[in-house]
Amino acid sequence: MPIKEPSYRSSRRYLWGSFYLAWFVIIGIGLAAALGSEQAVAFAQVAVPSMVGLIVGTLGIHRFSGSMDFKAQAEAFEDRRDHRP
Repeated sequence: MPIKEPSYRSSRRYLWGSFYLAWFVIIGIGLAAALGSEQAVAFAQVAVPSMVGLIVGTLGIHRFSGSMDFKAQAEAFEDRRDHRP
């Protein structure tokens, strides 16, 4: 049985979805603040660092867990090669 590569269809969709929504919030707050909304400026103090943290955290988790999957796949391939007659 050949080893399949990991598939990240749903996690890839969620990653890109949260990435685009976070940037949408950041850009929306920036535009509202540029148009003079005091509420947008007050909200930006909390929202912008949170959105940047969401973007960085999501990318970091995806990279970390993805690399572990590929490591496990490589180890499984080595184990199978060692047991061949």
